[in-house]
Amino acid sequence: MKRLAVFLSVVITIVGIVPANASEKPSVVIIDSGFDTSKVTPIAEVCILTLKFCQNGTAFDESIGSSNANAVISKSGQTEWNHGTIMADIVRQINPNANLIFIRNAFVTSKGGVNVGGIKEFNLSMDWVIQNKERYNITAVSFSRGQSTWTKTSATCPVDVTTQNQIITLQNLGVSTAIAAGNSRNKTNVNYPACISEAVAISGIYSSSYTPNVFSTYRQTFGTNSGPATDFFVYGNFTTVAGKVAESTSASTAAFAGYWSKVSNGNYFETYSKIASTMTLQKFIDVLN
Repeated sequence: MKRLAVFLSVVITIVGIVPANASEKPSVVIIDSGFDTSKVTPIAEVCILTLKFCQNGTAFDESIGSSNANAVISKSGQTEWNHGTIMADIVRQINPNANLIFIRNAFVTSKGGVNVGGIKEFNLSMDWVIQNKERYNITAVSFSRGQSTWTKTSATCPVDVTTQNQIITLQNLGVSTAIAAGNSRNKTNVNYPACISEAVAISGIYSSSYTPNVFSTYRQTFGTNSGPATDFFVYGNFTTVAGKVAESTSASTAAFAGYWSKVSNGNYFETYSKIASTMTLQKFIDVLN
């Protein structure tokens, strides 16, 4: 949402935002590799692939357990698979009142490796979110996977019109699409699809004194991608049920999605503006207090 952000005034002092009174709990959709629902429980789960590797032998499965692994994962593959569970727990920590929805985009190979989905799986997942927005009162999407296709040698974000239109459709439904900026230490450009102007691109910050609730100690992380396309910098150090995560834009993105679900009034543009009004001149926002 870089275009809107340019016109917003910023202030140093962090102020509170009062969430709307909704008749039902908000839901956050986490699109990721896979999940372990014995550790974090969703209200709904989906497997969306382009190959027939879901639990039911097809490329689409909405049944209970469909976001879990349906094959033995190797030790090295566990890191990729646990990623989704870690993100889910971060959303839960930021907003315990939010309902969680898991969309699995990866499958396990015959050797136990994990093949993470790409933009096609993401597009299919976004279609599902659009179709089910009202059913589950979806307020935010967290996507912490991306591609480092926009580099220092390219001045143009490789915008895919299908993805852009899906993000815009969700905006008009009041839903934010938060996407990780990436962790390649690029201080000029962010990963695709976070660089799409209508996406909410999230970069990372940490506490320099390791006191996360003291906002004045926040600094941009060494590894985070950032630049003009960054919408917000968000804290990204968490201890979760599936392990610790430190200075990760993936974690920052999940934290932002949880925060959005707490403060959203149902209107995307008003909610974005309210959050932007609390950020510092460096685009830092406080999602913990």
